[in-house]
Formats: sequence, structure tokens, C-alpha cells
Amino acid sequence: MKILAEILAVCVFGTLAFTATSHAATAKVTDPRVCTIKGTAGAPVYCASRAAKAAVRARMAARTHNPRWNLTVICNAEVVSQPLHQNCGFHSVRLRQSWGATVTFVHSAAGWTARVTIKGPVPG
Repeated sequence: MKILAEILAVCVFGTLAFTATSHAATAKVTDPRVCTIKGTAGAPVYCASRAAKAAVRARMAARTHNPRWNLTVICNAEVVSQPLHQNCGFHSVRLRQSWGATVTFVHSAAGWTARVTIKGPVPG
């Protein structure tokens, strides 16, 4: 069922044009290119994708006033050589709505931040 939901989300994300108002937010994060998978260092592209999914889930949870956002989120780097720019997509069969998101990780002297821009009919 999870695989079917992911395939559906990819198909919907790839074929729909999102025209609704964007909602942007920033969140403080650690280096999104660094993570561990079962005790082993992960590839920067995978780690950034995982961090982008977490940022999108946190933003949607805050936007919908829910403690957690449980929909499957799929994120891919815009260009593999630039894992700090992620395009994400997710779909709710129950709500009959699809969303897209762009996540950009930025490093400054104060640390890392994630800028999340949601595209689509944001519930709330």
C-alpha cells in the first residue's frame, strides 16, 4: 500500500500544475547533507532528501495545526549535484488534494536553515 501511495504521489506530482498561493517558512536545521543510516554515513543527496521530507512534514503539521503530518512525502534534488535544493510532492486520497513543495537549505554564520515553500491547496 505504501508503494502504491508513493507511485500515486509521483504520478500526481508530475502531471499536475500547482497554481495556488505559496506559503513559505524557514526552520533551523543541522547540516542536511550529513546523516547516518544504521550507523553508516549516508550519501549527501540521500541525507538532504531525508531532511527535506522532515522539513515539509513539520511545515504541514504546523499549517494544519496537527501534531504530525503523516502523508508520504517524496523529495528529489532538482539537480543531483545540488542536493540543497529539493522538489517534493505528496497526495492525500482522503482529502482529494495534492501538494508540491520546494525546500532550499541555506547556510549562514548562524547555522543552517530550511526554506519550505508549499505549492497547492494548503488545508488549514
